[in-house]
Amino acid sequence: MSQQQQQQQQEHGLRADASAKLEKARVWLASVFHPAPVPQFEVTEDTVAAIWKLAAAAQERDANAVALAADLALKSQEYQAEATRVQELLALHGLDKSRLSDQTHANVRSLARLASLLHVNDTSLASLYCALSDLSASTFDEWDGELQRQRRAQTMHEQVTSSLSRLSELRRTLAELDQAETANVEIVERRQQERTFYNNKAAEYQASIAKLQQQHPLASEPSIRHAAIMAESEAVKQIIDELTAIRTTLDTFQKLPPDFTMAKLKIEEARRELSRLEQAVTQGFSAINA
Repeated sequence: MSQQQQQQQQEHGLRADASAKLEKARVWLASVFHPAPVPQFEVTEDTVAAIWKLAAAAQERDANAVALAADLALKSQEYQAEATRVQELLALHGLDKSRLSDQTHANVRSLARLASLLHVNDTSLASLYCALSDLSASTFDEWDGELQRQRRAQTMHEQVTSSLSRLSELRRTLAELDQAETANVEIVERRQQERTFYNNKAAEYQASIAKLQQQHPLASEPSIRHAAIMAESEAVKQIIDELTAIRTTLDTFQKLPPDFTMAKLKIEEARRELSRLEQAVTQGFSAINA
């Protein structure tokens, strides 16, 4: 068999399947709209598939409903048979319904309603006790669950309250930070302006200094430097020491007899030397003070 023949068979099978689905869809629509006619609809692959799915789901639901109705009918028959049996037993023991008092009728109805509420099949004490125990356990579970929910709600309420408090605190802190930032911005701007002003003034002063230096160039003389001043100070100190020695010698010469000519010459020579040294000291102090 060629590939083309296989493809033709597949297409024929698909068409047959689509035709079967369309027929089932038409039958289901006819049963739904009976006795009215089925409305016209566009026959496409998508619409047929959708209607066929709806038909399958509806048929399954109808089948389930039929099965449930049959089960309920069977249970009804069973309950009716059980009621007949119980009624016969009561009549056999002289407890026919016509012989029971109104209070007994009320008690029996209450017991029946209780059994129905507890979902038990009979009204024996064992069944009622078990049902009540289950109900108590279920009630306790519900109460415990409600208590846990209340605790969780209380915890969540505390968390929400704490979160709102923190949120308010954060908002206050944010407002304070905004104010501080505004103040800092003003301070920074003012300092920026001051810095710009000082930079401009410094530039002006530097320009003025450069201009003055060009107009009046300064020459640093070696005689006013620290090393030169220290040397001059040492020289003055040395001269003072020599002057002290000469004064001592002069005092010695002045003690000689006045009749000696050589002594006078020495004294005059010492006086001239003293005068010279005093003049040198004066010049040295003048140079230091200058």
